[in-house]
Amino acid sequence: MDLCFCRLTALVSDCLSVGHITDVGISIIQPLKITETHVVVRVSHLSGFGIVLDRFKRFKDFLTKPIRGQVLLFLRHLHRPLNILSVILLPSNVPLQEVKRQHTESKFIQAPSFCSFHKSKTYSLHSDPEDFTIQPKTAQFFENYGPNYHATFEITLPVSTEKVTVMVQSPEEENVWDYVLHLPVSASPTPADEKRMRLGKSLSADEKAGKPVPGPGISSVKVPNPVFLETQNAGPSCPHWQG
Repeated sequence: MDLCFCRLTALVSDCLSVGHITDVGISIIQPLKITETHVVVRVSHLSGFGIVLDRFKRFKDFLTKPIRGQVLLFLRHLHRPLNILSVILLPSNVPLQEVKRQHTESKFIQAPSFCSFHKSKTYSLHSDPEDFTIQPKTAQFFENYGPNYHATFEITLPVSTEKVTVMVQSPEEENVWDYVLHLPVSASPTPADEKRMRLGKSLSADEKAGKPVPGPGISSVKVPNPVFLETQNAGPSCPHWQG
């Protein structure tokens, strides 16, 4: 028997089945053949028929179908000459302002963020140049809708870094998102940081040269003139001195 249908998006043999409706209920018949317009089945007697989608197949497709996601970047400057770039993987419908409220000590980096992720798949972060520390090595993507939006990955960058390419890769090592990041000028060390660096280099040089290095909080002490001390201790200059 040929049954016509018009659902063009389901032209796959393992997605379509035929519901055989009888007085005792419904049974599923697998098609013998599927064309662009008909489903062919073999039956022994007539009854009510209907074309149905395999619910298990649809559920499986739902689990494996990628969802729309976003990659958010936040830059945080440390007291030492280092920056931490936080990379957060989230569903696309998570409001940006909610994430910003949890990262007030970091600067949000505006960048094209939309991409596609598969739920429960493991992703990794890479950089170019490659000699930066990235933590963790991999992370599983899940539909995080709060209340906490922690960093998925973190990259440690020296403040001298001017440009870095950030890439999110799938388990198949394909780039699902990448961005060339030009670090802002504000990420440079502050004058106080530079002063501490110069002081540290100066102290290190003095230690290598064998010069005494005063401890913290100890100021220099003037030593009395030795000639003046010698004059004070001389006998004849004292009016009560007895020979």
